[in-house]
Amino acid sequence: MGDSPNFVEKMPRTSYGPQAKKRTKQLLAALLDYANDELDCDEIALERLQREIKTDWKNDRQLIVQTKLRFLEALMTLTENPLTIPQIKEALNRLTDFLEILEDHRPVRRGSETWHFTLTFWYKRRDRTAILQQFDQEWQQRHPQKYKRIYPEDQPPQTPKISDDSFPQNPIKNQQFYRWFQWVKDSLETQQIQRLTTNPLTVSDGVTFELQEVYVPLCLVKWRSQTELQSDGSWEINDVENIDSIDTINPELFVQQLLSVKNTQRIAIIGEPGSGKTTLLQRIAKELLEHKFLPIWISMADLQGENLEDYLLNDWLKAATRQVIISPELQQEFAELFQQKRVWLLLDAIDEMGIESSLALSSIARQLRGWIANAHIILTCRINVWEMGKNPLEDFVTYRNLSFCNHNYQSDNQVEQFIKKWFQEQLYRGNSLCVELEKRERHRIRDTVKNPLCLALICRIWTVMQGNFPSTKAALYNQFIQALYEWKQDRFPTSLAERQRLNQVLGKLALNAFYQVEMKFRFSQSFIESVLDTDEIDLFALALQLGWLHPVGISSTTGDRVYAFYHSTFQEYFAAQAVENWQFFMDKSSPQLPIFETQWREIILLWIGRLDIDNSEKEEFLQALITFDDNCGQFYQYQAYFLAASGLPEFTEFSQADQIIHQLICWCYGEFDPTLRKRVMLPGLIVERAKNTLFSTDRQRVIKHLENFVQSINYRPLSCWAAYSLGKSFDRGNKVAEKTLLKLLETASEDTTRMEIAYSLGQVNIAHPVAINTLTDILHSASQDSLRRKVAYRLGKIDPGNTTAINTLVNLIQSPSTSKKIRSRLFKDLREIKPEHPLLNCYFTGNKSSSQSSKIKGNKRQNNLDKTRDILENRLATASEMTLKRKYAISLLKLQPGHEQAILILIESLQISEQTPGVYKRTVEILINGLISEQFSQVVTALKNYAIAANQGERSPQTLEIYKLLWYAAQQMSYADFYAAWHQV
Repeated sequence: MGDSPNFVEKMPRTSYGPQAKKRTKQLLAALLDYANDELDCDEIALERLQREIKTDWKNDRQLIVQTKLRFLEALMTLTENPLTIPQIKEALNRLTDFLEILEDHRPVRRGSETWHFTLTFWYKRRDRTAILQQFDQEWQQRHPQKYKRIYPEDQPPQTPKISDDSFPQNPIKNQQFYRWFQWVKDSLETQQIQRLTTNPLTVSDGVTFELQEVYVPLCLVKWRSQTELQSDGSWEINDVENIDSIDTINPELFVQQLLSVKNTQRIAIIGEPGSGKTTLLQRIAKELLEHKFLPIWISMADLQGENLEDYLLNDWLKAATRQVIISPELQQEFAELFQQKRVWLLLDAIDEMGIESSLALSSIARQLRGWIANAHIILTCRINVWEMGKNPLEDFVTYRNLSFCNHNYQSDNQVEQFIKKWFQEQLYRGNSLCVELEKRERHRIRDTVKNPLCLALICRIWTVMQGNFPSTKAALYNQFIQALYEWKQDRFPTSLAERQRLNQVLGKLALNAFYQVEMKFRFSQSFIESVLDTDEIDLFALALQLGWLHPVGISSTTGDRVYAFYHSTFQEYFAAQAVENWQFFMDKSSPQLPIFETQWREIILLWIGRLDIDNSEKEEFLQALITFDDNCGQFYQYQAYFLAASGLPEFTEFSQADQIIHQLICWCYGEFDPTLRKRVMLPGLIVERAKNTLFSTDRQRVIKHLENFVQSINYRPLSCWAAYSLGKSFDRGNKVAEKTLLKLLETASEDTTRMEIAYSLGQVNIAHPVAINTLTDILHSASQDSLRRKVAYRLGKIDPGNTTAINTLVNLIQSPSTSKKIRSRLFKDLREIKPEHPLLNCYFTGNKSSSQSSKIKGNKRQNNLDKTRDILENRLATASEMTLKRKYAISLLKLQPGHEQAILILIESLQISEQTPGVYKRTVEILINGLISEQFSQVVTALKNYAIAANQGERSPQTLEIYKLLWYAAQQMSYADFYAAWHQV
């Protein structure tokens, strides 16, 4: 091998040419279609193969396959591209040693016809187009002729920084593109996307900022849906408080990565109200413009029922070009820019569209088709809307923007950065605010100001009301409102009576808007006149002067001027002020109870925090929530309980606050059964909701109860887990957590157990000497390379720059016995703990493109749909075995969502006991994707007994999967409809 490193393998007779690539891709596509039940071929022949080719989806990206070569050969004869056994073996080998997405599980490989392996795809199982496109890219990047070194190296993606010289070479096209570029640039300037979003409320006080003046970049994290979480039993994935245990993404690098990918991208940025979603989108727009792309900004509330295509071709074009009439030629020219992948649609606040929140995502999914689908698309949305049920935008790659980091152990305090930028001309005032926030008694305020909007409000309040901090979110907004009146008293003087009356008018307008779904966040002049009395209309002008409301455009249907609150959170605040009593939220005569509707959640929490509501009323409300009896499977009882827990920070005096926190902890961590010697857990969906609620409730109480919980349990795995969560996620460096882990470490004997406890200790208390010494000792004594790799990685994480950890990883990388797959993992580990190590210069493991294909798959053989459906229906009617019936029903439901007979068969199939877990899981997945709204009732009626069994402790795969289906139904149905279905005989 000459001077080449001795761990690089050479395969002189291996082909990587176009034919090898074609055959490998054919086999991969056939396996994917077969496992997804999407292989179009002879149904009878396919049924015979199902006994011989066993597949099981471990999760949405990992497929387990068990079969023999001759059956794979038979499978390929059913496709348009048959392969011989030698060709199939070659393809399997290329998936293993070249693309490295096949893990071979065979104990004996040489000469074996049997194959047992796991395929790990780049995207979710249903993203066929994206998977095959990524196959092409991976093959091209890994082709031996592409290697510039002996190491398998991918060059870092180059951001397409486009200068003026990079416009199309054709002079006419160059001039044409530059004209569009100028229109887009002018449009963004008109929309003032580089102005801080708080400016409208502070401008009259002489306080305005450009975005870059106070911008502090918030990290992002790849978000996983609740469905994904349940599929693999993950615990810590969406723990946004625990940012060190997940892969965070620097926003600046995130933008550069977006620009480096040529494929059409679909990105969703989700977060809580006021968490900086719009600000990040503004930043992205600026970067796109600098790189000569065409970012088109659309505030989704401006659509007002108009579809996206009409809005772009008419409203946006008229505003951007300043033309009264848009010619068809100009519209066609506009559409061609989409085709050229130069356009980025930035859709801000999907949750503020003028339609019901549950329908907003479906509406957008339907509109992102045709020529619009050629654009790159980035949208923002609130988490509760994005995660409220089946998401038709699941092909979007989803990120959540994290809160400001404000931990004592971090030198890079983002809250402090923001404050100092805000008070850049009054540094003494900014410093005094930072000192105040560090006081122990300000812990609740510290949690509050992790939200960027709330931090901006605190900065303004501190300017005029030093030292008088609010205790609740509602109190925070109340103080800001009072401060704003004072700031503007010179220009727009108001008496106390006028302020109170104006607040009432704003509350009336805000609350009525929530009744009118189509006008939720935008109010036409006619709507305002219909809601307000004659004497109240006079105050409307004052609301505009003070900045509570502002004009946002003209209705395209009525010609009315349209208005909006400065920010949706203020609309929710004023709506909460207009609710007279808590019974409003729990009126069972209403078709939809507000306590179970996502759009009312913030209003409810703000109502609980009102300073003018007597504590006895709040006590009654929370008591009503925790004792709510839905009488239909407890699905809504849990939701009511979680809502009560989320309200505790707004009403810490609640008499049963401690009982609520204790109950949440028991639901999260389970209760140890000494007889069974294991934790007894609730269904995973409830556990996940309980865990998320712990992070949104009274943190100090959570810490106190977790300390008691950790000290009261005698089961080591549970004790370690709870101590880690306490000291890492809820109270960094907690002494009880540290003491517990040290005690567990003293009694542990196995190296793997000691490793995990020491690693937990090192994360609870960074660079803890006992944790470092324990991992170092294990590293020196371990004989297995796999254990040494894990220990070295953990040691490097808790003790940055540890030379023993770094040298161990380097030695393992250079060892001849290290496989290519493990070496790749080692390089990634090394990059995490020592990103500047010189060895990484010769091996770059770039992040796989997060883009997903935006192409919308059309129906195959559109002209034969009716014929196919007739054949499947006939086969379903004549089939005698449930296995066949289920297969035909699945095909029918994918072909025609809502197919009545298919639904009935699949519901019947779920009720058959002693099937494999995969059968139940697959059937539930199909039903979730294939049910239409009016069919949820029959699912609830038919399967309710399984929910009853789950509530009584049944934990079989059948029961848990059906429970998941019923939980999904509860998210989609109103309480009244679910209740009626439950009691239907």
